[in-house]
Amino acid sequence: MNDELVARARTGDEQALRLLYEGQRRRVLRLASALLGDNDEAEDVMQDVLVYALTHLENYDPRRAKFSTWLHVLTVNRCRDRLRRRSTGWRRMADWLRTGPGVTVPGPEDRAERLDAARRVEAGLRRLTPLQREALVLRDVEELSFSEMAQVLDVPLRTAQARVVSAHAAMRRALGEGTSSAVGDGDR
Repeated sequence: MNDELVARARTGDEQALRLLYEGQRRRVLRLASALLGDNDEAEDVMQDVLVYALTHLENYDPRRAKFSTWLHVLTVNRCRDRLRRRSTGWRRMADWLRTGPGVTVPGPEDRAERLDAARRVEAGLRRLTPLQREALVLRDVEELSFSEMAQVLDVPLRTAQARVVSAHAAMRRALGEGTSSAVGDGDR
């Protein structure tokens, strides 16, 4: 479907451009928000990535990657740039975790438990290196396969796998052994 839309968009079809934008907006925003921990910055990155992608469709090669993978690469790179320029520390990743898709309105006890868990996760994420954070988000939030991760990060497959293992170990250490089940084991 995306390849057909890309072909139409390359000919100047405005409806195809609009459909590509709308079809990828949430995915790019979710990834940027998870990597940056700031919804406002994530919105900026999402706009930047999609405007760039849709105005530079000639740079996309469907023989090398899916359109969504190309957008992942662009998003990760834009987020890396933002993080390098950012002078303040890691901000509100927990906001994203609390407001992600499919979240139902919990009762007071559940809210307190979620808030506590989100604070622990946020603190754990702050302790990760940017490479570990990328690996954790791409694997556990975006649910990419290891081969897709390797393609997005432009690293060998074993490097992608090692980064996930390292990120999971760092999160287990940060969260303490009692909460290690909150982090996936990377067997997908």
